[in-house]
Amino acid sequence: MSSKWPAIHWPTPPIDDGVVSLSEFRHEDIEVMVGVSSDPAIRQWTSWPHHYTEVEAAAGIERRERDRLSGQAISFALRQKPGGQLCGGVDLRAIDRAVGVYEVAYWVAPECRGRSLASHGLQLVCDWAGRELSASCFEALIQPDNASSIRVVEQLGFQRGALLEAHRVRSGQPLDFFQYRLWMPLAEASASRG
Repeated sequence: MSSKWPAIHWPTPPIDDGVVSLSEFRHEDIEVMVGVSSDPAIRQWTSWPHHYTEVEAAAGIERRERDRLSGQAISFALRQKPGGQLCGGVDLRAIDRAVGVYEVAYWVAPECRGRSLASHGLQLVCDWAGRELSASCFEALIQPDNASSIRVVEQLGFQRGALLEAHRVRSGQPLDFFQYRLWMPLAEASASRG
């Protein structure tokens, strides 16, 4: 199945703000990813399998690359500086690439929380996607009781929209989500499209 969109290219040079850098996921990240999957918060707020294996993590890295090549998504490994330790991830998935609407999602390893790393990573991805992909709107779907994630998006200027009742099902349970959106300023969106 071919995509009507070209592949999303990795940023050159890599995205970096001095606090975090964003890169591809690598096979040496598998051990961290498997360890993170047992974290209660990851289990509660994400769709990761509860018994994530090394084989599943490796397949996940390959799936992320296929998604990037199809032009539909790009998944960044969030690395703490200095040293490049994997501390989380930020995903950008096209909802409607033709008009520049993308969904964002993110996670942070337990030992890296409380340092605003998700905010840094999400800001970097939104800025990059606005410039390079002509993104005009970012959407984040967050469960109403996920206060930490709500804080991240609200600090970056996302606005709460509709409550999407029973929007997704996880482990047989329907889940509600707030729909948060961040619109690029019109001048920036127009300039990046021009």
